[in-house]
Parts: sequence; structure tokens; C-alpha cells
Amino acid sequence: MAQLVKTIAEVQEFIRVGNGLDIKTLLPALNEVEMQDLTFYLGADLLAEIIAEKNANSYTPRIAKLAPYVIAAHACLAVWKAGPEIEVLVSDNGILRQETTTEKAAFGGQVKRFRDVAADRGFKAVDQFLLILERYTQDYPEWLESQYYEQKKGLFIRSASEFEAAGESLNGSSLTFQSLRPLIRDIQEQTIKAVLPSDFYDELLTELDDDDLSEDNKFILSNYLAPAIAKLTIEEALTTLPVEVSHSGVNVNQLELAGDSRTAKLADISLIEKKAWGLRGRGQYYLSLMKEYLNTHASSSKYPLWFGSDRYAKTLQAQIQEESLQPFERKIYRG
Repeated sequence: MAQLVKTIAEVQEFIRVGNGLDIKTLLPALNEVEMQDLTFYLGADLLAEIIAEKNANSYTPRIAKLAPYVIAAHACLAVWKAGPEIEVLVSDNGILRQETTTEKAAFGGQVKRFRDVAADRGFKAVDQFLLILERYTQDYPEWLESQYYEQKKGLFIRSASEFEAAGESLNGSSLTFQSLRPLIRDIQEQTIKAVLPSDFYDELLTELDDDDLSEDNKFILSNYLAPAIAKLTIEEALTTLPVEVSHSGVNVNQLELAGDSRTAKLADISLIEKKAWGLRGRGQYYLSLMKEYLNTHASSSKYPLWFGSDRYAKTLQAQIQEESLQPFERKIYRG
């Protein structure tokens, strides 16, 4: 059924496999990647267009940007997923190990390293085409119907680039952002909802979903909410996901996340403690700054949902100004 990658020669452009490998051997894995992974990330319509233009050997400029990375992802992820099936032969006699007098099965470590290379190349290719789609969304209207894009709804931070704009580097990885989405949603539901009035919280999300964010709300989101959410999300990810922390940012290991390895790896404990301590404090600090800003600037016309809620409180400076004597009320008494 696979319609994108159809020959071993195409697979060999992206991952080293032998000429003796029959494309039929890879067919179940090719079908899985095409029907599940690529359809999820691209959407059925955009994937169909890529396949049609590849088969016609004529790419429009917008599809030409994506096609090499989509094909690479298809080939490499299929080899990665096919690994366990290729190693054995299933027959009426049971599940047998395939081996001849001239060809011996590789050791477990060699098999794992090869599959890791295939998976790493495949995931990097997925990251590349998602980066293009995020950057040039207006050129790919079909992508807006994909399951991947649909998951943006209901989030205050909706892409890797927005996450990085909020102050935490993901090394540009949309797949790392995809892994963080459940945590972002949890932070919103548990922490942000406790800080904002419910109608104000709903207003922000509605305006984001409708792509109609007011300037006042945009200021709150970009200067306070997004930085707080990004930092608190990374703090949570350090202990719940297979995270790698480096000087350049945070990555979620997609191979570990897929459960392909024998052990689950987390960031080094010293890095977890050091980074988590700073993230927790800075995340809460941004929320404190937001409250101070809203209490200072909210009125019946500006942030009325905050002003009319039980979250609103006059700042200490405002109280002092209200209770202080006005200049005309001041009197000087001389003895």
C-alpha cells in the first residue's frame, strides 16, 4: 500500500541497507509510518499532495521544500520500526531467527545502535519539515486540518518557536515541543487557572483560538504568562520525561520516549536540581509580576475581568497615595 517510498533504492538514499533487502519486507513498516506518523504530522490532504507530486516527478515550490524531509522520515522510521520483524522469520514452525552459513545475526548492541541511527535520522527529518510548516504556515492551508495542528488549540504556547520566544530553548525541536504539550496543558489547568479569574482565562484562550488577541492581552501573554508556563513546564519535564539538558537548551529524547531503549534516561541529577531550582523560582516570579501589573493598570475599561474579580487588590503604592494628604490639605504649624 505504501505510496511514498516504493523502492529499496529510495530507502538507500537515507539509510544504509543492502540490495538484498526486499521492499516487501519493509512494506508493513512503510505502511505504518505513512498511515500513522506522516498522516498525524502532515494531515491526509497534504500528504496526498506530496505523494502525487512525487509520483508525477514534478514538485511545486512549496512542496519541494517539504518533500525531501518527508521522504527521509518515511524511509528511516520504517527501517527503525521494521527492525524486530526483519530479525526473525514467522512461519508455521513458530518464530525463528534468520541466519545463513554466510550471514550471521548482529549482536544486540549492534542492532540497537543501527536502529538508533535510523530513528535519529527519521526524527530529525520530522523536526525539519515541521519547522518549515511552522515558519510558512500560510503556504500550507491543508496542514491546518492535521491532528498535529489541531492539538495547538487550548494552549497559551502553541509551537516550539513560541516556547523559545518565552525564554527556554528547545533547540528548535517541534518534536520536543510535542512531547511537552501535555505538561503545558497541566501547568495551565493547575497553576494558571488558580491565578487568573476563570472568565479572564477563557477570554485569553478564545482570542488565541480565534487569532484575535487584543493588544492588552497579548502584552500579558508574552511578558508574563508564556515565560512562566515555559519555565514551569521545563521544571516538570526534568523529572517526568527523558530530558537531555545542555548549554544550548533542553531536548526530549524521542527514542527513549517511544520506549525503544532498554532503560529510561533522565537528565543528570545535578543538572535537574540546579535547573529546576531556578525554573521554579523564575516561573512563580513572572506570575507575581503579572499580578502586580494587573493590579496597577486594571480598571473598568482596561482588564475589566481582572478589575471586577476577587483577584484584584490595590497595590501598596496606590493605597499610600489614596491615604496620603493632598498638597492643599497640608498645613505647617509654627510655634
